Amino acid sequence: MLIAKPLENLTHDDIEGFALTHDENIRVEYKENFDSAVRDKIAKILSSFANSQGGVLIIGIRSKSGRAVPPIEGFDEPPREEPRLTIENICLSAINPPLSPRVQVVRSNVGGKVFVVVETESSAAAPHALENSTRVYIRTGDASNPFTGASVAQIQELFQRRSISGRRWEQHTSLNEQLLKDHAQEWDSPRLRVSIGPQLPQQVIAAPELLYDFVRTTTNQSGLLAYPSVQRYQGGVFCVKDPGPEHKFANFSEYGILFFQVGLREDNHITGFRPGGAPGETADSYYFWQIVPVLRKVLRWASSFYKQFSARAELAINISLDGLTGQPFLLVQRPDRPKVAPTGQISANYQAASEELEGIMRQVIEDACYKLHWGFGGGEPLTKEMIKEDVVKVWNM
Repeated sequence: MLIAKPLENLTHDDIEGFALTHDENIRVEYKENFDSAVRDKIAKILSSFANSQGGVLIIGIRSKSGRAVPPIEGFDEPPREEPRLTIENICLSAINPPLSPRVQVVRSNVGGKVFVVVETESSAAAPHALENSTRVYIRTGDASNPFTGASVAQIQELFQRRSISGRRWEQHTSLNEQLLKDHAQEWDSPRLRVSIGPQLPQQVIAAPELLYDFVRTTTNQSGLLAYPSVQRYQGGVFCVKDPGPEHKFANFSEYGILFFQVGLREDNHITGFRPGGAPGETADSYYFWQIVPVLRKVLRWASSFYKQFSARAELAINISLDGLTGQPFLLVQRPDRPKVAPTGQISANYQAASEELEGIMRQVIEDACYKLHWGFGGGEPLTKEMIKEDVVKVWNM
């Protein structure tokens, strides 16, 4: 996006520097106050950004003929209103399909004043129309008339953009299945799968040659695939380690989609020091909690990818256990009574902003373990609080 820093790290000086170097254009707009007239335009401004190339709206900056006018001080902070919530509610209720922009309130160096920064990406879910209206707005780059109604041809182009973005996930999934079959010697045994990427990928985040360097460097550092075989293909890179039942496989697409799969390890376990275990040795089974350190490393790996390439995206995260049919898993309670899932696959899905991923890793893992544990059925399912305690116990396993 246009602003290099994460919004939560912005200061008054950052905003002033941006305003003095960026005139209003197809991707930038300024508003002096957060009054009713501006609130009435929020839906048009942000939907037009999303329907075009994305952009940033900064409230608290006066402009004339498309240029910011000093002094840049912000606007008086509303005493009984939270601008962030107001903007988010407008995007949910007045735009269809709804938008989820990044919104940050930044304190001014002038007492009692603030700025509001709203950042919106070009949306593959476009066209975004105003609720109860057939009007779709796009950016024009004209400071006096920054957005206008889209033509039928432009709306058709937006629908095509949405369709193409959706197909990229399907293509990546299909490719993974083929690569796993050809290179990982995948067995029909339990495996953990994690896919992370833009909800609707539409822009190239890193060229394949940069992906190749990134994967060769970070696979050793991540602790997931030390010294793997890294191979290139048109549009991405993949690597595999230890082909067979306990394989490790990763695939990075140029559109920022990461897929990771590991074959789970079957063993007998001394459970006295493990979550939910009474002292004693189990029969051979799969230890459910072995997924925690793997998930931690994969999420951290994905976070470092988006940071390295200065990319921001609303991410779709899917975590699943596959190949479960008839397989015993040690979960909790009696170590001599592992459980068998009633279905061959259980999964958990999430959404998160890429820049927030590192900070919410444990929360995502705790919730995923709760949902996956529940998916085994029978017995006494753990509470979320109990799951949290168990995740902590194996966090650094």
